[in-house]
Amino acid sequence: MSDDFNDSGTNDFGSSEPNPFSESGQVPPPSPYQAPPPGMAPQPTNGMGVAGFIISLCGLACAIGFPIGLILSLIGLRREPKGFAIAGTIIGAIGTAGLLIVALIYGAMLGGCALCAGVGAAIQIPIDNTHSTIMDAKQAIDEFQTLNGRLPTEEEAEELIGDMTDGWDNKLRYEIDGEEYDIRSAGPNGLFDDFDDIDIDEATPFEMSIDDFPGPDTDMPMEEVDPSELPGADSGSYEGGTAEEEAPKFE
Repeated sequence: MSDDFNDSGTNDFGSSEPNPFSESGQVPPPSPYQAPPPGMAPQPTNGMGVAGFIISLCGLACAIGFPIGLILSLIGLRREPKGFAIAGTIIGAIGTAGLLIVALIYGAMLGGCALCAGVGAAIQIPIDNTHSTIMDAKQAIDEFQTLNGRLPTEEEAEELIGDMTDGWDNKLRYEIDGEEYDIRSAGPNGLFDDFDDIDIDEATPFEMSIDDFPGPDTDMPMEEVDPSELPGADSGSYEGGTAEEEAPKFE
């Protein structure tokens, strides 16, 4: 048997036909189906880890990328290689932590604003109710004065406004001083004659009429002006005749 065949009766190509390259001295091309040499095996890829790393980096532009990249990177840690997965986990964790801190700060600010608004409303509502009650009491006292020509006594005022209470469920106090009177609330602390009392002057809404604005005094006499002193007027132009007669005519 020729040298081109091995002991099994086949050539190097696995065929019983003679090797055409043996006689010509040419080297046969390598077969595309040959196994890769040892140590050249394809490296495994970790697509989940790479995706988590890239999305974590995108979180620098859009913060929502941090938690998404963190989740993908954590999943990628279960596969090899773990380099991109570890990097994505670190970036995503730091970004997510910062995002949570910012969210907590804004949440605390909004909560504080809502709390302040609620406290302010809780303080202002009884004050407004007290102002309204004092004005109702004042109207009752004024009606009594109009009908009777005098102010009511304290006993009579008790019958008129005795059932009226302020915003803190405290009774009002009627005070008379000659021809004037006052209606007073003890305020939030329930004690009269201290800093937080509310009286008629404070409860009366501010009103301004046109008479409060300064204007010209209509009673002031007008200063007489000599027509001859007017600019452009001669001494005889205003004696006799009417304005139509003195006015120049154009044809």
